[in-house]
Amino acid sequence: LMYQTIFALLAVGAGACIALQASANGNFRKSLGDNPLFAAYRVAPAADRAFRETVALARAHGAAVGFVYLPESSEFRKLYPERVERVAREHLAGLSRDLGVPVLDTRDWIDDGLIMDGFHLTRPGAAEYTRKLGPAVARTFPTTGGAP
Repeated sequence: LMYQTIFALLAVGAGACIALQASANGNFRKSLGDNPLFAAYRVAPAADRAFRETVALARAHGAAVGFVYLPESSEFRKLYPERVERVAREHLAGLSRDLGVPVLDTRDWIDDGLIMDGFHLTRPGAAEYTRKLGPAVARTFPTTGGAP
C-alpha cells in the first residue's frame, strides 16, 4: 500500500511583511517601535477569519495542518516591539488551541550568515532548514508517518 499525506504549513508572523532597508545609523528597532503603524497593532478580524478558513479548507482536502514561524535573523527578530510580539503570539496560541493546530517556531533555526536580508534564506540556508524541518514535521504529525 502507498500512503500520501498532505501537510499544510501556514507561515505566521507578528505582522505584514516588513521590508528592511539599509540603515546607516542602525535605529531599526527604535524607528519601528515609534512607528504609528505599530501604535494600535492588532490582528484584524479579516486576518483571523482568513487563517480559520484556510485551516478548514486544507482539512476539507485531507491535509494535516500546522502553523510555522519561518526563520528570521536575530536582528529582524529584535525589530518587533514587545507588545506587537505578545499580541501576535497570544493570537496564534488562541488559534492553535481553538483549531487544534500545532505551532513550529523555527525563527532561530538558521544562523544569521545563512539569511540574506533578515528573512530570505541563502541556498545553503534553505538546504539546512529543509534538513531540520522534515524531522520536526515528522515529530509534530507522528500518526501520519511524517511523509508528504
